[in-house]
Amino acid sequence: MKIFNDIFYVLFKNSIYPLQAFDLNGRILSVILGEDLTHDLVGICLTLNTIILRDETNSQILIFSNQGKLIRTIESENTPYGLKSPMCMDIDERGNLVVCDGKDNWMLQDIPI
Repeated sequence: MKIFNDIFYVLFKNSIYPLQAFDLNGRILSVILGEDLTHDLVGICLTLNTIILRDETNSQILIFSNQGKLIRTIESENTPYGLKSPMCMDIDERGNLVVCDGKDNWMLQDIPI
């Protein structure tokens, strides 16, 4: 779960509606991703324009617009350490996506954030 601009974003693993948004009173605002997305999503990172999710099953990072449109998929082999079991994602002060793999921190470059 993440809170961004007073909205709770909650991941529901293995659900047909994997990412839902709630207001501070717990009312559902929207279902961000369509029911065709059935990945095992385990990480979430939010920016002003994008929703970034980590798909543990396929070792990918998925970048969506705020409206839920898939913008980009980053495969494991295109990252310095792969994505076998990264622990967390965050946005640094320069707006780059940082993934911590438990050993080193590294940035994925050229991401439209």
